[in-house]
Amino acid sequence: MLASRALRLILVASLLIYFTGPPAFDSGLPAYSTVEAHMSAHIVALSLTVNTAFIVATQLLVLRLVRRLRRSHALVLVGLIWAVSWAVFGLAALPIPLASRVTCVFMFTAMFGLGETFVAPTLAPLVNTLADDRVRGRANSLAAVAQSLAFTVSPAIATGLIAAGAAAVWISLLCVGCLGTVAIGARLSRTLSNGQDLPSAPPAVAPARLSATGPEGGVRPTLRVSDRGGQGVGIRPSK
Repeated sequence: MLASRALRLILVASLLIYFTGPPAFDSGLPAYSTVEAHMSAHIVALSLTVNTAFIVATQLLVLRLVRRLRRSHALVLVGLIWAVSWAVFGLAALPIPLASRVTCVFMFTAMFGLGETFVAPTLAPLVNTLADDRVRGRANSLAAVAQSLAFTVSPAIATGLIAAGAAAVWISLLCVGCLGTVAIGARLSRTLSNGQDLPSAPPAVAPARLSATGPEGGVRPTLRVSDRGGQGVGIRPSK
C-alpha cells in the first residue's frame, strides 16, 4: 500500500492536517484565549459562534470552488489559511488593547472555519483516488487512525505547552505543520495526473436498453452506468 509515493505523501498530509486542525482548535482555543490572551469565557463562546456561522455562510461557495480546483491546490489553500489563522491567533497574546485581542480571536476562528470547509471535499477524495481497489480500505483506515491519534495527542500537547508557559512554541509548531501541508500539496501538484488531481464528474446514467430475450420470450433490461473513464457497470435482473 505504501509503495505509491503520492499515497504516502497524502497520508502524511492527513496526519499534519489533523494535528493542526480541529483537535488543536477545540482544546487550544479556550486554553490559549483565557490563559495567554486573558479573555473571558463569554468571548470564547462567541468566537465559537463566529466559527460556526462562517462555516455555514461559506461552505456552499467553497464547494463550488473545489469542483473547479485541483485537489492539490485545495490542499495548499488549507495549509496557507490555517497557517495564517494560527499566526493571527498568536497575536492575541500580545500586550495590545482588549478590542484588538478580541478581533484577533474572532479573525482566527473565522479563517479556521474557512479552512475547514476545504478539508472534507479534498482530503478523502485524494486518498480514495490514489489508492486502488485492493488497498483502498486500508488507506482510509490509516487516515482514520491519523485522525484518532490527533484527537488523543493534540489536546495534550496544546494544554501541556500552554500550561508550561510555552504557548509561543505551540503556535510555532502549528504554523510549521500547516506549512508542511502546503509543501506536500505543492509536491503533489507536480506528480499527480489530471485524472487524479481534478475532481471527477458525477457518473452519468444511460437509459435502459434491451438485451437478449429470456427463455420465456420476455426481454431483460440492462442498465449501464458509465464513469469518467468510460467503463460501465452492467446491472442485469436475475431470472
